[in-house]
Parts: sequence; C-alpha cells; structure tokens
Amino acid sequence: MDVKRLSKFRKAQMPISPLKDSLYRSRTIRWATQAMLLRGTPDCVFIWIPKTAGTSLYHWLHDNIGMRKMNVPRDYSTFPGHGAATFGHVHYLSLLYQGFVPQSFHDRAYRFAMVRNPYSRIASLYNYLRIDQGYAGEFPAFVEDVRLNRPPVGLYNHRGLSQTNPQVDWLMGWNGAFLADNIFKVEEMDTAIACLAQQFHIATPPPVESRNVSKKFVSVEDFDHETIEKVNEIYARDFALLEYDRITDT
Repeated sequence: MDVKRLSKFRKAQMPISPLKDSLYRSRTIRWATQAMLLRGTPDCVFIWIPKTAGTSLYHWLHDNIGMRKMNVPRDYSTFPGHGAATFGHVHYLSLLYQGFVPQSFHDRAYRFAMVRNPYSRIASLYNYLRIDQGYAGEFPAFVEDVRLNRPPVGLYNHRGLSQTNPQVDWLMGWNGAFLADNIFKVEEMDTAIACLAQQFHIATPPPVESRNVSKKFVSVEDFDHETIEKVNEIYARDFALLEYDRITDT
C-alpha cells in the first residue's frame, strides 16, 4: 500500500468524535424527515413577507398542498431541494446565494409572494411588535426607529426591527428583477386564492381563515402629516414597484 493510500486508509479508520457523530446523525435524520414530508408536494416557494397575511395563507397552503415552513437554521439547512416550501421571513435570496436552496430547485419551482399597502402594513407591524416583541414606544417613535434603526433582511426570521424592511427587499433578485413569478395583493385575496387553486389543481378551494390578527393600537386613520411623509420615504420603492398609491396631502 503506497503512502497516499495508507494515509487515506488511516483517516478512514479514525473514530469520529461523539459530538460530530451526533451532529451528522441529527442533520441526516432531519434531511430524511424533510424529504419524506415534502414527497409528492409540488415544487414551489412562498416568499413570506412579514405582515402580509402570510400566516393565514401559509395555513391554507399547508392544509391544501402540504407546504412546510422552514424558518430556522436546523430546518432550512436540511432542505432537501424539492417540494412545497416557505422559509418564513428568512431572506430567500440569501438562502439561494448560500446554497441552502439549490439553484436547480429555484429554476424549476413556482415562486410567489403576497404584498400589502405600505400604510396598513406599517400599522400592522406596530400593532404586532408592540404585543409580541414588547415594543414600548408610541407609534411616531416607532416610525422613526424604522426609518433609522432597522437592520437589513438576512438569514434570520427576525432581528430587532428587521421585519419592518420594505417588501421589495424580500422580492428583488441579483439582476434587479423580482424573484417571484406571481406577486399577489392582500387587498385582492380572492383573486390570489383563485390563481393558486388553479396552479395547484385545487378543485374547490376553501376560504382563507384569518390568523395572527393583532390588537389595534393604531390604524391608518391615525397617521398625521409627518408620519405619512416618513412612511412615504421609508417605503418609496414599495409604492413605486408594487403599484400602491401614496397619500400626498392630509
């Protein structure tokens, strides 16, 4: 046996540490479990933007086509590269760039997203974050925090005020084109469900059940002129690219 072959043989016989062995086995089991659960489901990705009726739509998709949510590292790192998937609020382009989502899957999968009027979305974000994340400030302070202090989207479901980023930040690809084949609007939910039912061959689609509805501390009717101006600034690309009208006079 030559030196190189002997070296490879010895390395092959070296025992794997219990920790590495445990990690390898757990990742393998998770991958196999994901593969089994997604077997037979259509190749598709729901790009889930925060506070765009995503919880309601996800449960509808889970019930009707078996979609799975993989929004934490132990799950998206073992995505098997097939089936109906959503990665929660984790940045889809980063998942693709880092190889957690195979390019081959991206190329063949049907990709879609839901968007919402930026005014009602930021009100909903405030109502949600005040209850679920313990945000203590009043709404004008929240809008200023969003304007100045939000971290970018990335490989996490949420970090601080990351969920308040413009919707297009979840949707734009490397070349400036949208990552989604279809972008639906919350305000036109019936049209969205009809299109998805046709795409996935759901003969009689049940209605979408409203979920994750937050207590209302503020609504669009409460916005003053300064707040509207800041929202127009923060979400300028959403208004332009997603075709929502701005409020220009109060």
